[in-house]
Amino acid sequence: MVEAAPKKTRFVLQDCVSKNNGQKPDDYYNGPEDSDSYGCLFGAGFFLHGDMTLINCTAADNRNYGYAVWYPSAYASLYNCTDTGSEIGYWLDYTSNVHLENCISVDAKKYGIRAADAGQITTNGLVIVNPKGDGSKSNVFGISGYPIRDSSFNIDTYGGGGTPVSCPNGQNIQFSGTVRSNAAQPVAVSGSVDVSRLTMQPYSGEQPSPVTPTPTTPTPSGKPDLVVTDISWNPASPATGSAVMFSATLKNQGTAPAPAGVITGVAFLVDDSLTVWSDSHTSAIPPGEWVTVTANGGPSGSAIWEATSGTHTVQAWVDDIDRIAEADETNNVMSKEIVVGATPAPVRGDLNGDGSVDWADVTVAAEMAQGKTTPNTAADLDGNGTVDWNDVALLADFFFGRTSSL
Repeated sequence: MVEAAPKKTRFVLQDCVSKNNGQKPDDYYNGPEDSDSYGCLFGAGFFLHGDMTLINCTAADNRNYGYAVWYPSAYASLYNCTDTGSEIGYWLDYTSNVHLENCISVDAKKYGIRAADAGQITTNGLVIVNPKGDGSKSNVFGISGYPIRDSSFNIDTYGGGGTPVSCPNGQNIQFSGTVRSNAAQPVAVSGSVDVSRLTMQPYSGEQPSPVTPTPTTPTPSGKPDLVVTDISWNPASPATGSAVMFSATLKNQGTAPAPAGVITGVAFLVDDSLTVWSDSHTSAIPPGEWVTVTANGGPSGSAIWEATSGTHTVQAWVDDIDRIAEADETNNVMSKEIVVGATPAPVRGDLNGDGSVDWADVTVAAEMAQGKTTPNTAADLDGNGTVDWNDVALLADFFFGRTSSL
């Protein structure tokens, strides 16, 4: 498990194996009041938050998931990964910007892949062999009320129990590949879903050919897809009049390098006004790799922003003048607030003091509930005088958007 703590980013795991996780009941891990929502997190072979790349990894016989991605704007990439016999091979929930290439699920006890409330998902060469299904469907691409958005699935399915392509209320979804199935309804879709590039065949017991492993440094064909994963500034807490320098962390989540010799530019805007830019990075950015760039110029000739009092919105816009042809030209902008000249009011639930409520705060509360660290009143969200699992659940519900306030 790699949690969404602020400093746990840019992870690359290669040739890792994770088997037989979560063999005890869910309420063994989290208490019976939380078993439906939180115990399941401990039954995954790989449970991923944030910027992660997995290469040639293996999961098997995990109680809940082979690979679970559960975090907004995850920017997770999986290359040549395999799951055998877990409940669900690939579980993508409440997330976006996830790429699977040459991955396979074999003999899942329920679904080969289950995706819900997710967007910008791409799969290339995803092979799914004989998932048992739930009695009606064997793979899930969205569920009622939690559809999939702006995604492309290239899949190769073999058998399974029930409908192999179930995609209700899809929003700008494309499917391609081959579906081998004897189900009465191999494809069940609604909404804006294109299945014209899917080939249907009856299933007669054949198995997929061995997959050629993706190289250690993936070099698949296609296009780059540049996104901003973080914006930072120096000084971190500027006063009015401070000379502020902006930086942006970029990831190529596409399937081809951002080309060498071409500027990977970033424009920085403050309150929707172009302020400074970076145009010094001209090296290639391979798929799955990150770089951090810092402003080196601007319309006034300066690379700094003179801070003005108040709360401002900073935007970082990668490839702002379209020097690079990308797979997706709509996901190049990230926004973040900066407070100048005053210390912001404490955020309820922000237990680590980083100014936001995130998974790191859920972890802090859990350590207090287990007695690993000394509890404090800020974590007693239900006001009962103790920090317990109910407080952890309240914090997690807020983080995942199930509740609107703490």
